[in-house]
Amino acid sequence: MSTSSSLSDQIKLLQDRYVAFIQQSSQELEQLRSAVDHQDQELQEADQLRVQLAELQAQREQERLDMQAVLDTLKDSIGGQLRGIHEHLRKLSLEALEDLEKALNQVDTTSFVAYVPMTFATTLPATTPRVGPVQPAIAQKVEKTSEPKKEAKPKKPRTFRAKLVRGFSFAAVLAVAWYGWQSYSAQSGQVAGVSTNPGIVSTPSPSASATPVAQASGSQPDYKEAQVDVPFGQTKWENFSDPDFGISIDHPTTTSDLVHAASSDNLFLVRKNGFMFKVNKISTNKTAAEYMQTAQGDYGTDYDIKPGTLNNRPAFVATPKVHDEYSGTMYFVPRPASKTNPSPAGTTIIYQVWVKDEPAGSDDARRLDRIINSFQFVNIS
Repeated sequence: MSTSSSLSDQIKLLQDRYVAFIQQSSQELEQLRSAVDHQDQELQEADQLRVQLAELQAQREQERLDMQAVLDTLKDSIGGQLRGIHEHLRKLSLEALEDLEKALNQVDTTSFVAYVPMTFATTLPATTPRVGPVQPAIAQKVEKTSEPKKEAKPKKPRTFRAKLVRGFSFAAVLAVAWYGWQSYSAQSGQVAGVSTNPGIVSTPSPSASATPVAQASGSQPDYKEAQVDVPFGQTKWENFSDPDFGISIDHPTTTSDLVHAASSDNLFLVRKNGFMFKVNKISTNKTAAEYMQTAQGDYGTDYDIKPGTLNNRPAFVATPKVHDEYSGTMYFVPRPASKTNPSPAGTTIIYQVWVKDEPAGSDDARRLDRIINSFQFVNIS
C-alpha cells in the first residue's frame, strides 16, 4: 500500500509541474506575441514617417523649382524692361543729337557778328573785305548801345542754348541708365561680364568688384580665353602663386581666365559664361570643427558633407544631392599651422574650394583634375 501511495503522489507531483509549465509557457508566448505586435506597430509607424518624409522632400524640391522659375521669370522680366528703357533712352538721345545738329545748322552767324565790339571792328585793316550783312549788323549794334534799356535780346542764341542743354540732359540720363543696367548684370556673377550660376552658395559671398590684376580700372573684361574650346592635349598652363592669398594652383590659360585682385580673398577661373573653379579664403574665430558644424546647418539640406581630402590635404567634402548644369563639389580645407606665417591669434583660415561638375572624361573635367591635384599651400613652413 505504501508503495502505491508513493507512486500516486509522484504522479500527482508531475502533473502539477506539467500544468505549471504549460501555464508559464502560455504566459511567455503571450508576452512574445505582444512584443511582436508592438514591433509591427513601430514598423508601420516608421513606414508612415518615411512616406511623410518623402512627401516633404518632394514638396520642398517642388517649392525650390517653383521659386527658381519665379526668380528666372523676374530676372528675364527686369532684364527686358531695362533693355527696353535703355533702347528708349538711346532713341531719345539720338533724337536730341539730331535736334542739336539741326539747331547748329540753323544758327544765323550774323547774330554773332552783331556782338562784335566796335573797338575790334575799327582795328581791322582797311583792305579787309567785308561781307554785305556785316555792316548793317554793326550799325544796328551802334544804334542799340545808345538805348540799352530797349535793346531786344536775340532769340536764336537762346534756342541754341536750350537745344544744347536738352542734349546734355538726355546724355546724362542715358549714362545713368547704362550704369544701372551694368550694375544689375554684375550683381550675381560677382565678376563683371560673367553671369550667375544659380544654386552656388558661397560664405561669405565673393566680392563683386574683383577684377583681373592687369585689368584697367573701369574697363569691361572680355574673357576671350574662357570661350575657347581646344582638346585637353593642346591646353597651355601657367602656375598661380600668391603668398598673401596663401595658395598656388596650375590653371589653363587657353580655355579660362583667372580673376584675382591684389589683397583679395577670392579667386575665380572663368569658363564660358560662368565659373569652373572658385576659391574663397575664410577667416573665422571658430575651430575647423566648429565652423563645419555651422556649414552643416547652412549646406546640409543641399549637400552631403563628409570628411575627405583635397590633393592629400585633410578637408571636408560637400557633394551636391542634385546634379545639374550649375552644381559643383565644395571642399573646406583648413590651413595648416605655420611658424613663419602664423594666423592671427584665435583665428582659423579655411579655404572654401568650389569645383564645377563636368561630365567624366571630358576635356574640362580633365583640366579640373589637374587644377585640383596642383592645389598647394604656400608660405606655411
